[in-house]
Amino acid sequence: MRGKKGEEDITKPETVKIIVSVLGIVILLGLFVAIYSSFTKTRLDQAIPTLDQISQVIRELRKNESKNYLVESPGAWNLVYFSKSDKKPVSCGGETCLCICDSSWLNSYDASTCKDKNGICKTINYNISFEKRNYLNLNNLPREIVINKTKEMVGIRYLIPDNNAGMTKVYGEPKL
Repeated sequence: MRGKKGEEDITKPETVKIIVSVLGIVILLGLFVAIYSSFTKTRLDQAIPTLDQISQVIRELRKNESKNYLVESPGAWNLVYFSKSDKKPVSCGGETCLCICDSSWLNSYDASTCKDKNGICKTINYNISFEKRNYLNLNNLPREIVINKTKEMVGIRYLIPDNNAGMTKVYGEPKL
């Protein structure tokens, strides 16, 4: 079918090839984005299993027992403990809880910002102690921590290798 003089026929093989090529490129780009997003997790997606695993280690420890745990993500966040008397995120439900929060909440000292996209919390029935403050900074990951349980307290500290390769010591937060 030809139109007026000078008009191109839309069904020419070259036109069909161009349309099919463009559609193929769009489909490939969509597939690439879908695959990429399935392999990249947000920090909140990383925080959920980390907090679940730390909570599980705490629950499974017996009195006067300790266990090492390798924290791999999310980097530049904090492991935070909120006691019953602390101002805490609503997700704690008025109970003691352990949270992994974006470190930016420390600037405002407003615990309520440790929620939604800024963090995740889990109610925990233990008193937790970190060295010097109520949080443990999760910078420079992966980092190994030591979780130890006594009758009345759970302590969480960094595990830092000593200069002697065969020995390790438990310290508080290192000066970086």
